[in-house]
Amino acid sequence: TITGTVIGSSNTLKSRYPVEAGPVRLRSATIAYGKVLKGETMGQYVDAYNTSADTLRPRVEGSPKYIHAMIQPKVVPPGEQFIISTVLHSNESKGWGIVTDSLMFYPDAGSRAGKKIETVVILEENFSKLTPEQRMNAPLLDTSETALDLGKVSKSDSPIKRTFEISNRGKSPLVIRAISCPDAAVDVRLGERTVKPGKSAKVDVTVTPSRIKSDELLNARINIIANDPQHPSTMVRVVAEVK
Repeated sequence: TITGTVIGSSNTLKSRYPVEAGPVRLRSATIAYGKVLKGETMGQYVDAYNTSADTLRPRVEGSPKYIHAMIQPKVVPPGEQFIISTVLHSNESKGWGIVTDSLMFYPDAGSRAGKKIETVVILEENFSKLTPEQRMNAPLLDTSETALDLGKVSKSDSPIKRTFEISNRGKSPLVIRAISCPDAAVDVRLGERTVKPGKSAKVDVTVTPSRIKSDELLNARINIIANDPQHPSTMVRVVAEVK
C-alpha cells in the first residue's frame, strides 16, 4: 500500500491558479464585488492552493476597515485547497462610486514576503425605500456638458483648464457624494457639494497633457455620484487627440 499526497502538474496548476504567492498559488489577485448598494453586505473569496510539501498557516493583514477577511481553513496541508474569504460591509466605507483598496496575503505564519490582493467595488446609494412622493420631490441632476472636447493637444502643452456646471432641476437639495476621474491626466475640483433646487455648481477641470499615457487619444471619464434616484451615477467624458 502506498499512501501520499497527489500534487497537480505545473501546467494544471498554472491554468487553474495563475497567480504565484511563494509556495501558494491563487486563482486571482483581484477581488471584485461588483455593484453594492449602501447598507448591503457582500461576500466574495479567492481560491488558493498549497503547492509545497509543508503544512501552511496562511494569514491576511491590512484589510480596509469595511472588509473583514479570513483564511478557511486556517491550517492547510500539502496539496490542499483553501480560500481567502472576505465580507464587505458597505456602511463602514466612506467611499462612493468605484472604490479600490487592497489587502496583503502571506502564505505562512512566519512569512515576511506577501502578495497584494486588490479589491474593487461600486458603491451606490439605496433608493429602494423611497415612496412615490419622495421620488417626485427628489433632486434631479443635470450637467451643462456631456463631453469636454479639447481638440488636438501636444504632450508638451501647458495644463488646459475647462469648466462645466452641475445643475439641480429637482425639488430637494442635490448632494454630490463623490466626483472623480481615474485618469492621471485629469484633475477635477468641485467647491460646493450641496446644490439647492434651481441652482448650479461649477466644476473645474485641469488636463495635464504630459500625463496622457496614450500617444493617440485621451478618452477619460469624470464620474459623478449623487443622491438623485434617476441619475445616481453620471459621466462626463474628457477627450482629445494627441498630436
